[in-house]
Amino acid sequence: MDKKIEKILILLVDFFAINLAWFAYYLFRVEIKWFSVFSQPEFWIPMVIVYTFWFIIFLFVGMYRTWFASSRFDEISTLFKSSFVGIFVIFFVILFDDYIQNESSTNRFLIFVYWGIFFFFVSFGRLFIRSLQRSLLVMAMEEKMPL
Repeated sequence: MDKKIEKILILLVDFFAINLAWFAYYLFRVEIKWFSVFSQPEFWIPMVIVYTFWFIIFLFVGMYRTWFASSRFDEISTLFKSSFVGIFVIFFVILFDDYIQNESSTNRFLIFVYWGIFFFFVSFGRLFIRSLQRSLLVMAMEEKMPL
């Protein structure tokens, strides 16, 4: 697979997975009202901010570098570590915001629910792309090998 197409695919899959995780979190929190304590948050502006945050984190840890032969385990391991750090940054930003606004809230711990949803969707998207790449590589190698 061409390196440019690979990067575009990874960016697109991350975009959809991150926003799908946000959408699922939003549904659980607001629409399904599993957490009825919360008021309905704005939806689109935080989604753009959250995507930009994760894009910068992923870019910083090298998750958009050209993929050669790293294992899927390495990919998921890097995702876990970077999302772990990112979720704690978000947690402390929320904590700091609550402190500045003199608000006492136990709701900030739900960010870890978001983390679980986020990790699942982004992992699934990345594993799907890597599996697709491997199968395309195998097909290309089979075409070049004479019987």
